[in-house]
Amino acid sequence: LHRVRFAHPLARLPGIGALFVAAEHELGGDEQTVLQGGFDARLGFDAVVVPSWRVVVDLADLDGSLAVLTTGQSGNPASPHWNDQSDLWASGRLRACPFSRPAVEAAAEHTLLLVPR
Repeated sequence: LHRVRFAHPLARLPGIGALFVAAEHELGGDEQTVLQGGFDARLGFDAVVVPSWRVVVDLADLDGSLAVLTTGQSGNPASPHWNDQSDLWASGRLRACPFSRPAVEAAAEHTLLLVPR
């Protein structure tokens, strides 16, 4: 019965709204279960509160930590990272979450350098 929908407020616009929906998933459980998603029964069974970031931190090896976001790293619908973690999140899977500078640099796909003027 439970579903979750990750949508930008512009998803309400007729004709182009679908461009602003990052993901929709069936969601098992409610606020009383491990893979939780709180809902307001007065509004139906759609989840209105979900964990936005799941993380497992290995304190003995921080670079061995794992995490996942609900949708993706970017809030820009035109970005390839707009919803690239959604399926992982919905299935309960995690991805590598490097912590140390060398591990982050080794895992980086791109670098953005901001230089003050």
